[in-house]
Amino acid sequence: MTTNPLAYINLEDLRKPFPEYDIEWRVQRAGVSGNNKPWAMVLAYVTNRAIMDRLDMVVGPTSWKNKYKAGPEGGTLCGLSIKIGSEWITKWDGAENTHIEAVKGGLSGAMKRSAVHWGIGRYLYKLEATFAIITPNGKYYQKEKKNQYPSFKWNPPNLPAWAVARPEESKTVPKNYNTPIQSAPQDTPGKTMIDGVQHRILEDAITNLAILHKLDKVQFRTRVQAFCKKKWGINNWWINNRPGIDVDNYNILMNKLGEFANKMKQENKEMDNLASHPHHDRIGDA
Repeated sequence: MTTNPLAYINLEDLRKPFPEYDIEWRVQRAGVSGNNKPWAMVLAYVTNRAIMDRLDMVVGPTSWKNKYKAGPEGGTLCGLSIKIGSEWITKWDGAENTHIEAVKGGLSGAMKRSAVHWGIGRYLYKLEATFAIITPNGKYYQKEKKNQYPSFKWNPPNLPAWAVARPEESKTVPKNYNTPIQSAPQDTPGKTMIDGVQHRILEDAITNLAILHKLDKVQFRTRVQAFCKKKWGINNWWINNRPGIDVDNYNILMNKLGEFANKMKQENKEMDNLASHPHHDRIGDA
């Protein structure tokens, strides 16, 4: 059976460090020291190509998209969307157009910043600006800035071990969602029950929606189970390593998850408002 992989993702995989060849550097500030030698403080960032590869790897090429629109004062905004179950979740950020290839630079910068909202490359923000290694054979070239510093070449500093992908992570390949798996026992004649992959897709969708909407995972899962109990009389969709729900009802449930998450988020917000603005039924009683 070919299954829909769109929900079978782990958002935590987006946060993993990148190999060093996916990291680029830029000069934050530069100057000349007392002995007339140039110096530079540099910052690390992830390339746009690496961001796209990470999204393809973790969520699949058809389960993410970006959208651009004009930002304030000539900048660019990027909305980076990921499909979780049947719901598209979008996170926005923006960047100013750059001095070199202004429009292209603005698009690239906006996507990098919106990717950080999904956790991609966010770990690099823990790095403080670090001194570059100034050398005539450096990889990078910094143009002269009149009356401030001459042109120079430089190499980036070494990243700490925690900020570099482990070898096994660098070689990660996309999951194959079409790999044949052993069919689960069929307890309901005339109905096709879900298989192990669909079970994992559903569990991942519940986890990811809870993370995205900042919900308690156990409470959210309990709400989904309550719906299954009320609608189909089942306590769970996977019991003792056997399927508890058929494919038709599974598809209904997958399409309902986003609605459940939004409703629970709204209820939590209303409860927070009540807690912050308590009222009394007997105002003015002595």
